[in-house]
Amino acid sequence: MIWLAIILVFLNKTCFSFEITDEEYDRMPPLFRLDEYQKCMVQNGVYCQIKMDLFAEPENTLMKFIKEYSESTHIRHYNHSYLEEGICVTRTCKEYIGDKNLDDAEDVKSVIEACRNASIWNEYGLQARVSLVYNCDRKSDQRQIDLVDWLALGLFITIVLVNVAATIYDSVLDDEAKTNLSKGTRVFLCFSIIRNWNYLRSPPSKDPKVSIFKGINAMRTITSFLVILAHVMCIFTLGSLYNTHDHERSFSTPHFRILWHGMHSVQMFFVMSGLLLAYNMEAGSETRPITWKMVPLIGLHRFWRLTPAFAVMLAFTATWLRHLGSGPLWTKQVVSVTEQCRQYWWTHLLYINNYVASNVLCAVHTWYSAADTQMFYIGLAVHIMTKGRKRNLVLAALTILGIVLPALHVWYYDTHAFMVFTPEFARTINTDDFRLVYVIGHNNIICYVFGMYAGYRLYEYRKKGTTFAGSKIYKYIYWACIPMIIGLALLGSVFYSSPTLLVRMVYQGTHRIVIGGAAVYLILGFTMKLDNFLTSMFEWDGWAVSGRLTYSVYLLHMNVVHYIIGSKSVLVELNYFSAMLMQFGVLTVAYLISIPFYLMVEAPMDPILKLVLTPAKRDDKCIPEHGKSYITQVYKKKGEENEKQPIGNDAKTTQEENKKK
Repeated sequence: MIWLAIILVFLNKTCFSFEITDEEYDRMPPLFRLDEYQKCMVQNGVYCQIKMDLFAEPENTLMKFIKEYSESTHIRHYNHSYLEEGICVTRTCKEYIGDKNLDDAEDVKSVIEACRNASIWNEYGLQARVSLVYNCDRKSDQRQIDLVDWLALGLFITIVLVNVAATIYDSVLDDEAKTNLSKGTRVFLCFSIIRNWNYLRSPPSKDPKVSIFKGINAMRTITSFLVILAHVMCIFTLGSLYNTHDHERSFSTPHFRILWHGMHSVQMFFVMSGLLLAYNMEAGSETRPITWKMVPLIGLHRFWRLTPAFAVMLAFTATWLRHLGSGPLWTKQVVSVTEQCRQYWWTHLLYINNYVASNVLCAVHTWYSAADTQMFYIGLAVHIMTKGRKRNLVLAALTILGIVLPALHVWYYDTHAFMVFTPEFARTINTDDFRLVYVIGHNNIICYVFGMYAGYRLYEYRKKGTTFAGSKIYKYIYWACIPMIIGLALLGSVFYSSPTLLVRMVYQGTHRIVIGGAAVYLILGFTMKLDNFLTSMFEWDGWAVSGRLTYSVYLLHMNVVHYIIGSKSVLVELNYFSAMLMQFGVLTVAYLISIPFYLMVEAPMDPILKLVLTPAKRDDKCIPEHGKSYITQVYKKKGEENEKQPIGNDAKTTQEENKKK
């Protein structure tokens, strides 16, 4: 696989017919420009973020060059026929103001157009037309705090106060009092930061039904790092990049190609979700068959586990995020996100946002939550309706569907072979490829189905005691999984040129098979102990904490990215070292803010639901444990006792109770 990728990459490099030198590149006007924002505001100026289209007479050689270069291998070239600039109108264009009223939008637009058109004509012999004024900032402008902001602030304060009160109450309770708590009190204590902190830092469960998936924490953490890395690159590319030529040339560099293809790593999350669904369903069926009657309760558990934390993140994004800072890009890159979240928040909470074409900016990364939820209900229906050979046939049919549907999208919409982080996509975060190829749920079904199939096989292997330890062929395949994924990233660069429609359809329909197959084998590898070294690496206890924080980090990290982008006041330079430093910085901040978010918002939800769903008993002194399968906990046989399960997240208290008994 790797050698094939290397050969194809080499061949592909010869297909790039429009390589130019830095001197030739500098003939074109720079794509981005930012005047000094703070100085403009201090001097009571007017600062506008604009988009300008370039044009010239038909015989103009530079304009012909710009069009040819932009259209040649366009997947890795910017569109140089338009520019984006931040202009301090009162300084840069003061000679063109005259009697114009800068409080009037049309007058401001005409001043900027006259000013920049003259500058570009004098320097490049081209003309410019202002096609869009994104926003104009003035020192006197103040963002008003409205009723929605105050309501959101009240929600945040309430969450903090409830957690503080529960923590204080928990700290003054003695062991004897903890054994005689009412159900309402135990619900209240689920918000105890002490208990949730103890659970967060606790080692992985020793229960064989849970510990088999100990390595999942490592896969979640590593995959989230890769996904965040793809989002971190937006910090460099969204409207403020200095070395745009280096960005375009980075698509010919192998290590940068891996960065631009990092978006494919999200497919491993689908594999993990499908596998856990299938395995948990089979495990839950040991005590009680899973039927349609249980679907509302299973759906409630999923909704309750994901949505409260999701809703709090959306509430902050739709309100107070826009009040956190300012800058030349703040209105365009941050306020616009807030406005769309106020309009489309309900699509996110219903998990259909990946099918709403006009919702481009609000929590764009949460398309995965929507697609995963859609796949969850498909997988749940397949499990309930099928068994044995019939189930295998249905999964095979869904696999074929997962190959055919993406290929048909390429044919019908004439899209690229896959979703690549092209310069123009990085500039706008809005392309047909992103919406039609990448985020819609049914185009991501194949990896979820692979995960389900692996979950069923793994359950059978564990039940029969089947092991593949000691098999060299399985061990070699296990070691090859990660290079296969890297090889796929290199192979994708073949499509930076202009492949035929058939080639694009084949690649779009099949490339997820490689990712899904490699992810499945990685999971089966550490669960079946195929190799001691890799298994010990995946099953290191330290992954447990980062694995539990993955969802909170996933929710929150894009707001960190938005803040950094909106706060920039100068053009930045893209290079591999600065990209890695930025990745480390965003990860650090995201994990730091995710800890209190997890303790106060995410962690209490699961034990609350399990407590509510547990049948009430007079001698019931506890609630189900965090982290175990909800299938095996909620659906108990009659008469089965729960006394050995800890209260909330406090395993230490449970051990003391058992000693007394």
